[in-house]
Amino acid sequence: MKIYKIILYAILSLILLVLVVAALVPDNITITTNITIHSIPEKIYNNVASLKQWKHWSPFEHDSTMVDSFSGPNSGIGAARAWKGAVVGTGKMTVEEATPYSHLTNQLDFDGKGNATGTWTFTPMDTTNTKVTWSTHIGGLKYPFERLIGTVLDPMMKPMFEQGLQDLKTYIETGKSVSTRQDTVNHNKLTHE
Repeated sequence: MKIYKIILYAILSLILLVLVVAALVPDNITITTNITIHSIPEKIYNNVASLKQWKHWSPFEHDSTMVDSFSGPNSGIGAARAWKGAVVGTGKMTVEEATPYSHLTNQLDFDGKGNATGTWTFTPMDTTNTKVTWSTHIGGLKYPFERLIGTVLDPMMKPMFEQGLQDLKTYIETGKSVSTRQDTVNHNKLTHE
């Protein structure tokens, strides 16, 4: 009987510890990475502001079942991309702010499973190099489990963002698409709403 009490107290202590830790963790996370690209801000900005161009470099293009649809203008404020795929799920990204060649903000909606805000800045380093910073802010993480998951999102997601920027750099500097989905893009239904 004593062993059962010890196990019960250990379980209750563990649950209490998890709840306390979750209470101390913020309800938001921001993942930020940057890279220097050998190009002018205008060229890089245009390849990020046009959501159709993401297929050439985005780290989220690995799902060959993904079907895209685009609405609004080709780039800038109001440009939107919706997707659906077996791996990536369903979601939509809409450009909300656009200051040509220096700043972009997009809103991501993961079909009711959460929202995020992406921010891009394009900073000229000299006449031939631009520092590109990509941040994604996820807010409103619910207590306790989403907050605990939030503690591992940065180390899980940051390598993907770094790879995305590296692929953007390769695409901008060489003109070669590095998307793993590029061969299947033509098989996806591209529509304009």
